[in-house]
Amino acid sequence: MEGALPGESVETGSDRATSWENRVEIAKRNAYVMPGIAGTCVAIFTFLLFFLYPPLLSGEVNPILFRLTVGVIVLTLFFFMHAGS
Repeated sequence: MEGALPGESVETGSDRATSWENRVEIAKRNAYVMPGIAGTCVAIFTFLLFFLYPPLLSGEVNPILFRLTVGVIVLTLFFFMHAGS
């Protein structure tokens, strides 16, 4: 068929509807998984702060290094959640 790209399949009306329904189902499944991923990230962050924050208060850790470490952890967890959505 003219106008279709070489790697693109040509769909009829019913195939398009089925394809759309499949995409909607996949999106719904991803939406159900997202709270679990977010909860896991919050749990990981809380667990890490439980061990990282007391040495900061006692002065054993450089505050700049602590902020950098927490920033990297938060950024990593954000990308983890974004990849899961």
